Amino acid sequence: MKIAAIETRYAGCRFRSRLEARWAVFFDHLGIRWEYEPEGFELAPLSEERISMLSGLGYYGLGDEERVHLGSYLPDFWLPQQEAWLEIKGTEPSERDWKRFVRFSLLVDHRAFLVAGNIPDPRTIDSAGHPYGADFEIHTYGDHHYAWTRCLRCGLYDITFDARSARTRCGCHRKAYPGISAPCCNGDKCYNGDDLDIIAAYTAARSARFEHGESGA
Repeated sequence: MKIAAIETRYAGCRFRSRLEARWAVFFDHLGIRWEYEPEGFELAPLSEERISMLSGLGYYGLGDEERVHLGSYLPDFWLPQQEAWLEIKGTEPSERDWKRFVRFSLLVDHRAFLVAGNIPDPRTIDSAGHPYGADFEIHTYGDHHYAWTRCLRCGLYDITFDARSARTRCGCHRKAYPGISAPCCNGDKCYNGDDLDIIAAYTAARSARFEHGESGA
């Protein structure tokens, strides 16, 4: 028998779990705009044209499984500034959950991330944004070890591989160093997962209280 998570109210939303509400606190602390479950999607089979296009972009292993309908899907968060979808899971996803997330990520034209595990302990976050010894991971299709970071130039918060601030979607680093011969970070790295404001946001999210009518503050 699976125990159901307790619904939690915060910022005018009724979240399906306290973990989702804590991520909303994290976003609010950093001033990141978010929308909770703004729309659902049908996990329809991929068309031959879509499979061909994705294969040309380097997506591998697309075959018969992509031709099966997988039901409907309601991702947890849409982040407009980051142009990214976030799916929140308290533990590593099951095989079924992973297949559905992969199908969703292959159907949409924006980035999609699956965040697995509890809000990490800010005391354990390294410069690459990963908590030591914690069961926490941010996945994308075909890759993982993604983390929150902050552009060192414009201040945009974003999710990148190993919290490399040189890869944030604002493109500030690429504009400053078109040839990626940046003297500051040996190419396209500039690890910034332990940015002080990001650490503070993790602390705020873990500290949020929702019992007895409290609002998460």
